[in-house]
Amino acid sequence: MNHHPYREWLLASSKQPEDVLTQEQSVALQSHLDECSECRDLAQAWQTVEEELLHAPLVSPAPGFIARWQDRLVSDRQRRANQQGIVLMISSFGVGIFLVGVLVFLVWPLLSKPSLLAWTYLYQILRWISIFGAFQQFAGSLFHAADLPAMGPIVWIFIFGFITILSVLWVVYYRVLTNPRSVSK
Repeated sequence: MNHHPYREWLLASSKQPEDVLTQEQSVALQSHLDECSECRDLAQAWQTVEEELLHAPLVSPAPGFIARWQDRLVSDRQRRANQQGIVLMISSFGVGIFLVGVLVFLVWPLLSKPSLLAWTYLYQILRWISIFGAFQQFAGSLFHAADLPAMGPIVWIFIFGFITILSVLWVVYYRVLTNPRSVSK
């Protein structure tokens, strides 16, 4: 015998069958319960369980539950923040060790010959001086072409204000990302 729809109807309609089941379903369920002892036993057991649940006393939390819960929440968040800090520190240290290893690997031939290292440093210094000179020439020609001294004070105030707003936004965003949120009581 197929008990599936009857069991679903029985568990759904144990208190007020008229609210959940249609008239035809209620009649079919009642006729099935009259014929099937297994479903009838299930209906009686479910009714007993519902009665016990309805008459069971409500348990209130122990005094100070909210304070203990909030304290535990704060300590859990602090513990997670500490763990994230430790993971970040260890990973940064690992990346630093790796980068130092790569640097030693790349510089090792230069360390064996100090004159080669001196020439390399001299080359790098001259290279940066030439890059700075090229940038200075480019900026000078750009300023000359734009005729910047002829710009009015309003344009200079606008440029300075825009740079200030960008700087403030960067500082605020950096602060939001680096400070953990606290829990208020």
